[in-house]
Amino acid sequence: MSGRSLVSYESRLAMYVGLGVFVNWSAWVVMSLDWRNDMFNVVFHLWFVVGLMACCAALAPLRPYLHWVRERNRKLQLTEHGPATTQSPSRGVESGEDRSAAQRSADRDYFVNALAVIGGGLLALMLLFNMVISPMLAKFAAPYVLHFSQEIGGKDSMWGIPQDSGESQAFVADMCTYCLLTCSNVFLVVVCPFYVRDTGLIGWALLLNTYAHRILFYRGSNERPFHGLDLMMLAMTCYYLGLKHRQKLGEYVIRYWFAIIFLCALLWPPSVMERLDEHPPHDAGVRARFALLEFVYVTAFLVAGERLVQPEIFTQDKMDFLNEWALLIFLIHKAVHIILAPPFNWLFLVCTIPAVYVARRGLPV
Repeated sequence: MSGRSLVSYESRLAMYVGLGVFVNWSAWVVMSLDWRNDMFNVVFHLWFVVGLMACCAALAPLRPYLHWVRERNRKLQLTEHGPATTQSPSRGVESGEDRSAAQRSADRDYFVNALAVIGGGLLALMLLFNMVISPMLAKFAAPYVLHFSQEIGGKDSMWGIPQDSGESQAFVADMCTYCLLTCSNVFLVVVCPFYVRDTGLIGWALLLNTYAHRILFYRGSNERPFHGLDLMMLAMTCYYLGLKHRQKLGEYVIRYWFAIIFLCALLWPPSVMERLDEHPPHDAGVRARFALLEFVYVTAFLVAGERLVQPEIFTQDKMDFLNEWALLIFLIHKAVHIILAPPFNWLFLVCTIPAVYVARRGLPV
């Protein structure tokens, strides 16, 4: 997690958005394109940074809460593993058996209460969204959504922007489906620490909840901002509360990485030759394969992310300049593709690699 304050981090991201939009707008002007009526596509890939800024702001209240949960767990562990109290030998076996039976009964009651609260809460959220919020918003908010989409010039279907009243109602219903998953994840993060003694299990609960939703319910191309929010919430939860058995699973990921790649190759449908984030599959089988692939990759990153990249790439091979190069390419690549035709656009982007390397070596360390 970044040590920067929220304002500092958001300001830096806003600066990147401003630079990127200016570069894109300049390309549209140079090529005499109608940028006034298609401002949405002028911003284009910078919408992902805007989404990141929104995610950071939305999840900011969770950070102090998760920090409090982590510190509370540390204090509880110190209390539980404190000095053992001595007991009278005459009460040894009997009192131990009584405590064992009482503990089993208490654990049973604790599990039932946790299941009732967590399961009941998730069920209540599902009923609330599907029977109240979604029908109401689809009826009353759809016209305003359509008007807003027309104002910002969202004409490209790959973003899932509605073009008529029917699409607008479907758009609002889809948004409610996406919000249901996000709200259920927030519910798990907030409530589970009071009912789950091992908070390392909460990250797994978020993983299973997220990808169960993605398998069971269709999610259009307009769900990407919500997916980013869900993944960021998952990462924040695992950072503060950990992920149970992470170290052991990470060892297996590093040891059997080839088996994971083979598994992913088996999961991918051979006939699919398009980006499924832009063209989400309606077929339940393909959707399940796609979601399971992402589940494998996200899990591998969470349990072994720091071991997937060798530090010698940066310390010995001097490839640290790729940080600056990646940022530069992210900001200018859309403008380059607008101005230059293939293959000159790709040649230009490749030629920036040695240029950034020379500039980086000339900068003081």
